[in-house]
Amino acid sequence: MHTDNRDHYPIQKTFHKHGNNVELKNPSVLIVDDDFVFSSILFQYLKKEGYRCSLETDINAILQVCKTGPLPDLFILDYDLGQERNGLDLCRMLKSSVERPVMILTG
Repeated sequence: MHTDNRDHYPIQKTFHKHGNNVELKNPSVLIVDDDFVFSSILFQYLKKEGYRCSLETDINAILQVCKTGPLPDLFILDYDLGQERNGLDLCRMLKSSVERPVMILTG
């Protein structure tokens, strides 16, 4: 029997930044993954939890978002993006150019 544990393990929407706790209202997440099925499931789950989500598969498009904005509050990256550069490469690029948290997932 499946039980919904969201009441027991809520997703945190308060982040520690520069020594202060910052509460995000309606935070945005950019999911970067080449696996449409997995990213769609993650997208739907986060959306139900009140996050504004968008999906992307192309590293160059992500780098363009970093230049032009608006930036998401959180980047969630797949490690293996099926491209010349992987999620770890993208994470390094993001950390050197934007001040946003980055999470890497792999399956």
